[in-house]
Formats: sequence, structure tokens, C-alpha cells
Amino acid sequence: MQKSTFLVLIGRRIAQARADKGYSQAMLAEKANISVSHLSNIERGRKSLSAEVLLRIAEALQVSADSILFTD
Repeated sequence: MQKSTFLVLIGRRIAQARADKGYSQAMLAEKANISVSHLSNIERGRKSLSAEVLLRIAEALQVSADSILFTD
């Protein structure tokens, strides 16, 4: 799998988990202590994210990092 495809899939999973929680991008960005523009770029697969940011997003969404990284 290409890196860009992997990033798009991660972004979609984050966006879906965010929608499932009823969070706006601004709400999740604040909870994860990142900027809204950075979150937007992550969700669109345009930017990679560090392990630290991944863990903060997962914690804010109350999901496992595995559920963001891997499909069922």
C-alpha cells in the first residue's frame, strides 16, 4: 500500500470516529491539542501524523490507536 493511500485511510477513520462522537473538527482539535487546519489536513490524507498526535487523537475520541491504523 502506498503511503498516500494509507494516510487517506487513516484520515477517513479519524473523520468517521469524530462524526460518530458528534464532534466538530474544532472540538476534536482542541481536545487533541492540535490546530484545526492540521486536523483537517490529516483527515484529508494530506499530512502525516506523529505517534504522539495519533495517540492524542485516539484518546480524545476514546478509541484505540489500532482502530485508526488498521481495518477490521
